[in-house]
Amino acid sequence: LDLEELDTVIAKYQQFQALVKKWEHCSPSQLQELAAQFKLEKRETTLEYIALGSLALKRIFDVFPFDTQIMTLLALLSKKEGAMGRLTQMKTGEGKSITITLTAFVLAMEGRGVDIISSSHYLSIRDQEKYVSFFQDFGITTSHICKSNPKKEAFNAQILYGMTYDFEFALMREQVKGITLFN
Repeated sequence: LDLEELDTVIAKYQQFQALVKKWEHCSPSQLQELAAQFKLEKRETTLEYIALGSLALKRIFDVFPFDTQIMTLLALLSKKEGAMGRLTQMKTGEGKSITITLTAFVLAMEGRGVDIISSSHYLSIRDQEKYVSFFQDFGITTSHICKSNPKKEAFNAQILYGMTYDFEFALMREQVKGITLFN
């Protein structure tokens, strides 16, 4: 990030903190109602979704994202004019799973489909199973394709977990068999 983008991320982080403070006493059902309300309004709600998702993770798993995780997420979701996207690297133990879960949550709440590509089947299945209830609470469907022949229904999930070659083989099967797996 250049200095201007970093300043923007820091300003957004401060706004995030204010939202968390505002909603920290909300029940899980109140958080879900707020998210549903924001979804209907169809306005820029990225910061709201990050705050709601963070508070929901705290309620469900007793884990609140670290400052660095939120800053990483804000940097990932910010896009400079003409930029293609972002790439980040986090070391083992720095909270990739929470950062990825929260990123997927925000994108899914914004109506986007998300593919989470992991380095192992174990991690893909573990994270999909661990966070399924969190996502379901907000009406988001998840699945994984970590089988040699995943069922077509798995591909209907809004958030799909797998390894690189799971997605590659799914695309090849789709082309060879003439079926549509990816929407």
